[in-house]
Amino acid sequence: MNYGNDFEASYQLFDGEERERIQLDAGDTFSLSYEVDVDDGALTIQFVDPDGNAIWEETFLEDEKNVFDFTAKASGRYSLVVAGDKAEGSFDLSWDVGELQHFCRQNHREGLLNHPDFLFIQSQVIQYRFGLIK
Repeated sequence: MNYGNDFEASYQLFDGEERERIQLDAGDTFSLSYEVDVDDGALTIQFVDPDGNAIWEETFLEDEKNVFDFTAKASGRYSLVVAGDKAEGSFDLSWDVGELQHFCRQNHREGLLNHPDFLFIQSQVIQYRFGLIK
């Protein structure tokens, strides 16, 4: 099922492809958290740019939980593709789209980069990126 920024399914046989389109603007950050359970077969997840080129691809033959991060260089409709090859199991995908770079540019122009709220947010993002907080 797909609810907003979540896409999950469990299946006894998944042999095909599902696609979710995601609009990103240049500079947006995309963070995909995924949890894959593979009981049989293979499951592949791809993140594809607007021109159809795979930016990231991972094929799973066993259970895995991880995060994929990406910053869009161009605006457009990106695709998250999940493909099963006689797969049995489940997947749970959730993603966030952040406009941090846009926020930084806008606040830089307005002279707000030294505002305490911005400094706190920036500190939290850096700590998260380096795994210091979850």
